[in-house]
Amino acid sequence: MTHTTILESLATDEWFIDSPDLREFVAIAKQILSYTEGDRQATLNTLEPHFARLLKKQDWLPEQFAQPNHHSGLGGGIGQLTFTNFQHNF
Repeated sequence: MTHTTILESLATDEWFIDSPDLREFVAIAKQILSYTEGDRQATLNTLEPHFARLLKKQDWLPEQFAQPNHHSGLGGGIGQLTFTNFQHNF
């Protein structure tokens, strides 16, 4: 059975982590989505090097979020919550 949750659009983007590197990545991701909409593989292929570059940085993620969360209920303690909540659903 498939479960679908309809999310209401927000008035503005919400940032749970205010990191310049994360903001830059999200801006790039939104730009990529704007011209690859409907082609998920193209989106992922285009986004991949940007995501890899973000993950190589050692200081983009605050220490509290860089640790496993054993109480999250996601992925046996490896899961984290979302870093942002976007104004527009993609």
